[in-house]
Amino acid sequence: MLLALRFFSFNDIFLVPICLLLLYAIVRNRAERPQNAALKKIYYRGFYYKVLFVFAYTIITEFVFKGGDTDCITRQ
Repeated sequence: MLLALRFFSFNDIFLVPICLLLLYAIVRNRAERPQNAALKKIYYRGFYYKVLFVFAYTIITEFVFKGGDTDCITRQ
């Protein structure tokens, strides 16, 4: 738990789930419009892959590269 407190702020912990739910609601609304069931499946899979890879990119940027390129001046 202490590791999570080191990397995440109060806003991160509470705003990320709210934003994910909002994005999911938008994707769900868009996915229900087409009549083709395969297209609905693609909407959901595309959303899940995007969310998964955003988290993967964030973890790699933080733990492997020790932050983004704009953060390198303050970490010296």
